[in-house]
Amino acid sequence: MNRVVKKGFTLVELMLSMAFISVLLLAIAMTVMQISAAYNRGMTVKELNQAARLMSEDLRYNISASSSFSSDNSSFLVVSSGGVEVGARLCLGTYSYVWNYGRAFETPGATITGYQTVPTGRSSDVRFVRVNDSTKSYCQKQTNSDSPLYPNIRSADAPSSQELLKVGDRNLAVHRMEISSTDAMYEGVTGQRLYEVIFTLGAGSITAMNKTQTACLPAGTEGADVAYCVVQNFPLVIRAGNGVN
Repeated sequence: MNRVVKKGFTLVELMLSMAFISVLLLAIAMTVMQISAAYNRGMTVKELNQAARLMSEDLRYNISASSSFSSDNSSFLVVSSGGVEVGARLCLGTYSYVWNYGRAFETPGATITGYQTVPTGRSSDVRFVRVNDSTKSYCQKQTNSDSPLYPNIRSADAPSSQELLKVGDRNLAVHRMEISSTDAMYEGVTGQRLYEVIFTLGAGSITAMNKTQTACLPAGTEGADVAYCVVQNFPLVIRAGNGVN
């Protein structure tokens, strides 16, 4: 009489195979997460660099086309709220640039420059706007006050204004803007002057950045966001002014 031998897996073999599959799935999941994080960071850097390129080209073109200007309040006005710098304006005589800093959007009660009347399809908050302003009115102050004469983009100027910094899904914002020049950078015969412009762009929430928004928190630090937090400085040297005095 022949005996039928049934082959199968022992309990130990099943446990070992399940453990192996679990480790394999975990490794695949970790790899996918790392690839996703690297992809998101790459897209964030790309979006930030594209925005910086647009801003740099626009600033370079319009500053170069303007007369030399001083860095005092007649051409550069800082906007503060509660003792904190929340934005600024640069007035060139043809165009003016108006912007809010990233901290303004995330500070409760902070004054945020927007549009006096919001046109259809436009955001009410200003990121980095170029507006027609031949009289430098956006750098003028209210009487006996450090507040700007026009805290918002006037409704008449809104149709011709252009937002150069799209917030997108990366929460792009300007975090610093410095414009400087010295007497050594001025040429008296032609009236030309060199300006050093340094602006800092950031992506992500300021909670993932240091206190001055000059760098992202290191990986592993509480609140760090390595996928979506990027902060970069963009220096420019621009010549303005032309003609013979």
